Amino acid sequence: MQLQASCPFKAFSYARLKLQPLQSPQIGITPQDRGNIVHSVLENIWNTLETQHTLLSLNHYQLENLIHEIVDATI
Repeated sequence: MQLQASCPFKAFSYARLKLQPLQSPQIGITPQDRGNIVHSVLENIWNTLETQHTLLSLNHYQLENLIHEIVDATI
């Protein structure tokens, strides 16, 4: 009754339409988006390497460069 008295539209949208307020925007990416990016990066790295032998044949710097290239391309 109090909601109806203060704003009939809010009362109607809340009681009849069951609407909820929007979530406040957050700075940065959501955990779901972060997980999707990580998944895509790992998939692209593996699609590039294809085998464990290729992975093991790379030195630290080659692997680091490959990871940076794929992260940049994915994002």
